[in-house]
Formats: sequence, structure tokens, C-alpha cells
Amino acid sequence: MRTWLAAVFLVAAGPLTADAADCAATQRLCLAQCDQAYPSRIDDMGHTGCAARCGWESTTCSAQRALDDSSAALTRDLTPWLSDQAGKWQHFLDGFRGRSPAEPPRANPDPDRGIPL
Repeated sequence: MRTWLAAVFLVAAGPLTADAADCAATQRLCLAQCDQAYPSRIDDMGHTGCAARCGWESTTCSAQRALDDSSAALTRDLTPWLSDQAGKWQHFLDGFRGRSPAEPPRANPDPDRGIPL
């Protein structure tokens, strides 16, 4: 199971490189705007705060894209597998209880189906 989940996350990580490049380009643009708005020799504190905001926004961008891609991969790959496993588990329980899957559960036992003496 762990190997399968690791494979799902690796498949989901494939498109992250292009998205990470988009986030990095946005961060570079933000840092360039910080350089213009807050020249580092004149206003070091303003530049540092602006650069921290750019780093925060880039991290948020990367995390959101990773979450979106992982959610899509899990929905696409894991949901059918879980549905199949639930069906197998139900089939096992039906067999364990001694009834066929089409037979509804009975509140009262059938006296005609008792054990012959």
C-alpha cells in the first residue's frame, strides 16, 4: 500500500516542475519590484520586509499548486481503488455472515431455515 501511495505522489509531482517555475518567475518579478520601491542601501528594512513578503507569496504559491495537483491525483487514482476495496470488503462480510449479497438482512430469523434435528 505504501508503495502504491508513493507512486501516486510521484506521479502528482511530475507537473510540479512547471508550476514551480511559474511561482519562481512570480517571485523574481516581486523581488525586482522590491528593488525598485525600496533601494537596499537607502531603505534596508523596507527592502527586507518586501523580500520576506515575496518569499512568503512564493512559498504559498508552490504549496497551493502542490496541494491542487496532489488532490487531483488522489481523486483520479485513489478513489476508484478505494471503491473497489470497499466492494471486496463488503463481499467478504456477506460471505462471513452466510448470506448472498442480494439477500437483505433479516430482523427475525426464519423458522423454516433452522438447523434440522
